[in-house]
Amino acid sequence: MPHVRPAAPADCAAVAAIALEVHALHHAAHPDLFQPPSPAVATAESMAHLLAQPGHLLLVAVDDADAVVGYAHAETQVTPASPYKRAAALLHVHAMAVAGSHRGRGIGHALLAAVREAATARGCDGVSLEVYAFNAAARAFYEREGFLGLRERMELRP
Repeated sequence: MPHVRPAAPADCAAVAAIALEVHALHHAAHPDLFQPPSPAVATAESMAHLLAQPGHLLLVAVDDADAVVGYAHAETQVTPASPYKRAAALLHVHAMAVAGSHRGRGIGHALLAAVREAATARGCDGVSLEVYAFNAAARAFYEREGFLGLRERMELRP
C-alpha cells in the first residue's frame, strides 16, 4: 500500500520525471496545444521551488522502498464573496500524477485522501481541480472519487 507524505527536496527529481511522463501523454493527445516533451518542461529545481511557496503543498506517494511513484501539487485559494458567489476557500490541485508503472494500484486514491486531509487541516471548504476534456480516464477517476463538474472552459481554435 502506498504511503503519502510531504515532499522533501530529495524527491523533486522523481516528481519532475513523473510530471514529464504525464506531459508526454498530453503532448501525444494534443500536439497542437502542448510543447514536445523535454527536460525543460519539469525540472527538479522547478519542483523544489514549490516547496518554499506560501500556501502550496507538494505531496508524494512512495512505495515500500520509499521510491516516489506519484505526486500531487496543490495550493490554498481563497475567493472573497461577490454579489454573485459566496466566499470560498479551496485547496486547488494544480497537478496530480502517478507513474505509468504504478497506475491502478490505489496511489491516486491515496494522494487524494491526503489532499482532502490537508484541505480540512487548512480550514478549506473543499478541493478543486481541473482535468483536460480529452483525458477520459482521469475524468472518470475523479468522478469515482466524488468530484463533480461545476463549469467547463471551452475554446474555439480556427
